[in-house]
Amino acid sequence: MNLDDLELATLAAIARLVSQEYVPPDGDELLNELERIGYRPEEVKVWWLLSRLGDQGLIGYQAGGGMNVRASSNIDLTAVGRQVLAEALGPDLEPEQEELLASMVEEAREVPRARRTWTLIRAFQGAILDGPSGQREVLETDMAALESAGVVNVTSRTTSAFHYVLTPAAVRRYATRRKVDSGPEVRMEHDVRRLVDHGALRRDFPSAYERWAEAEALLWGDDRDRELTTIGHKCREAMQEFATAAVARYGPAEVESNPALVKKRTGAIIADSLPHLDGTRGDLLKALGSYSNAALDDIQRQEHGGQKEGEPLTWEDARRVVFHTAFVMSEFAAALEGLPARDRSA
Repeated sequence: MNLDDLELATLAAIARLVSQEYVPPDGDELLNELERIGYRPEEVKVWWLLSRLGDQGLIGYQAGGGMNVRASSNIDLTAVGRQVLAEALGPDLEPEQEELLASMVEEAREVPRARRTWTLIRAFQGAILDGPSGQREVLETDMAALESAGVVNVTSRTTSAFHYVLTPAAVRRYATRRKVDSGPEVRMEHDVRRLVDHGALRRDFPSAYERWAEAEALLWGDDRDRELTTIGHKCREAMQEFATAAVARYGPAEVESNPALVKKRTGAIIADSLPHLDGTRGDLLKALGSYSNAALDDIQRQEHGGQKEGEPLTWEDARRVVFHTAFVMSEFAAALEGLPARDRSA
């Protein structure tokens, strides 16, 4: 049965809600769960979606009148619906095992085919998985679960090490899980995080990356609502660190010396770099400059608690600032990558 992303996500959301509360959810709970994972369809669209899934025998529910999803109740998967969802998602894995598999698939994307191998090193104190992105501690039972699920194959075994490769089922499972567990907006943020962690930013501008990582940690921390202005401050520091390192690395001839004037400093880098870029890449870099300036204005608002605008900050404001800071710096680093370093800091 061919289901689109939203249909699969809805079936998975219903299954999660039932497993968490042990009772079928109502329309409010379903809409909230879909929004939590980044899907924000109009209520009437969800009403038609429930009708369609019901007509296909995948769910049962008590419909609300007048296309009112929120008045619907007792929403649950039928036996057929559970079977369809299970077939789409594949064998059950624990959340930590899903996370391990996802990291392996993402690692594989970053390297040539010949390097897409992993070695499980068995030791007295535990196990180490050595792969394209380095080593990490893992549970040997987690790798055994991935093998049982058919997402990795063992290419050779010794008494002290197992050698693995991913199967095509791993990539399919990863793609399906991402569709089900997150909407387009969440998936985009996930891709930006992968770019930040594995791209030119972390490699070439480590100090800026560290300041940004501190802001992101606060965003998801237990005291996040108390740290909204601190998040803005960390993001401003990250942008200043980035501009300072870029000035030192690419050495524009005329540049503002005050580290706090990030707009002028990045503008000088752009102006100095444009003659070395082709038309399309140069146009993108210029557009990125305007985007960067808007992001800096938003960061300043965050750092000062929205006092000028007279509007209280929210967690969503902080999330936006952290996201745009990461995107701006990562795209700048990628756009400048390959240009000759003209270090004039000495």
